Amino acid sequence: MKYSAVKELFDEIHDLWYDLKSMEIRSSELFYLLDELSSKAEPTEEETYKNAITKTWAYFYFPVENDTDEILLPAKDFAILYFALHYVKRRNEEFYYMGFPTVGGVYVEKGDEKPDSRLVDIINETKNFLPRLKEDTSLPEKYVPYRYRIGKIKRKYVHPPEMTLDEANKILKMYEKRNKGEIYPVSLRDYLRVAGICLRTVYPKDSELSDLKIYRKHADFRHGGMLDLPMDDKKAFVEWYEGEKWIGSHPFEIIAGFSMIGMLLYPPSRRHKRYNLSIGSLLYSEDYVKCVEALINQNIPFDAPCLQDALDLLTGEIYISVNEWGGVVGTVYCDGDEDFVKYVEWRPLHIPKLKI
Repeated sequence: MKYSAVKELFDEIHDLWYDLKSMEIRSSELFYLLDELSSKAEPTEEETYKNAITKTWAYFYFPVENDTDEILLPAKDFAILYFALHYVKRRNEEFYYMGFPTVGGVYVEKGDEKPDSRLVDIINETKNFLPRLKEDTSLPEKYVPYRYRIGKIKRKYVHPPEMTLDEANKILKMYEKRNKGEIYPVSLRDYLRVAGICLRTVYPKDSELSDLKIYRKHADFRHGGMLDLPMDDKKAFVEWYEGEKWIGSHPFEIIAGFSMIGMLLYPPSRRHKRYNLSIGSLLYSEDYVKCVEALINQNIPFDAPCLQDALDLLTGEIYISVNEWGGVVGTVYCDGDEDFVKYVEWRPLHIPKLKI
């Protein structure tokens, strides 16, 4: 199936993506072309605040004939690419932003610069394609290449799960029956004992170390004066903790993270009278679950607010991003020929309400 398409071959359009990473153009010609294009559809979103106006059109589409050897699934020789158009006007600033998902974008302001001819062609072809798009709104779903779409997928379809759902449900049931009592106030010795339970679970080779030594070995060194407190003075510990002089340090990061927060064990406080175990990153999920089980077995009153997320990661029930940065949870890239493509939940390809 062929339609009118931009003059450049697909590989030349692809080269443009690299130029878009930090492209800013001050071209009145391009600005007014975008004015004309935006006038042909209702904004998907529009907001006015004081003297600021923002509008978004998601999405505009343009056709490309693929004259390369690349196979652009779901089609081969023909593709439809797309961009979100944003308009912003505030004080003395007015610009458009063409955002190409998974690729980059370009800012367009008024000015005397000569615009990139590829962008001029894209805008003109987008405008010319509107009648065909109105006639058949299913075209984007059929012809936008998977590699230029954004979605999500459950981790289990990409990475083998580290835990079964039955195992996870068993841990959740144990957690629901945990000791939910109060244990306030505590001393430094009390705190280090509970930290030691967690640390010996994660680092069994260090089990012979004292609570203090195993804490010093694996916790963040910025203890904020906590280790200078009397071991058995509950009042001193409470005054230090609730006085918050330690803020800015990491005394409760019992497993120090690298470039991120590791595992945290907060002591009971006047407001929350049991321990609180959490993690700064789901990369620590496996160790976190081990510590939860250990605290349950030792009948320690505690809460574990990150448990469900950690179990979701280990069982693969958590979602990871497709074709966009997904943080530490993960990202997977999809061209369409992968076995897992059938499990991807794609972000809808919306079409703005056309005025033509």
